[in-house]
Amino acid sequence: MGKPYHSELCKLSETYRWAVSQEITGLVKAIKSSAHLPLLAVGSGGSLSAAEIMVSCHQNYFGSIARTATPLEVLSAVPSNGRASIWFFTAGGGNIDIKRSFEHTLLLEPKQVAAIVGRV
Repeated sequence: MGKPYHSELCKLSETYRWAVSQEITGLVKAIKSSAHLPLLAVGSGGSLSAAEIMVSCHQNYFGSIARTATPLEVLSAVPSNGRASIWFFTAGGGNIDIKRSFEHTLLLEPKQVAAIVGRV
């Protein structure tokens, strides 16, 4: 019943070592290229929490406007002038809501679209 938080917390140092060993040059470049744009970070469930962190960082480090949205909210949240950076956060990318909102976003041709997916 529930998540095994104790066993997950026991692996925190192992997870941290793995995280700092990853190559993130492409991610850093993508984040820097969004600095001058308004940001819309899209997610649901636990992925919405990750989107909230990105919004907070974008506002605090770049001083740019940013907000989160659920996949459904994307239908009306993407600026029609295309001047925005849209980031999608998803554990696996298989949810139909996130897929449809991603497709909708691509049709609007924003300046930048990125996705952080929790699996290969």
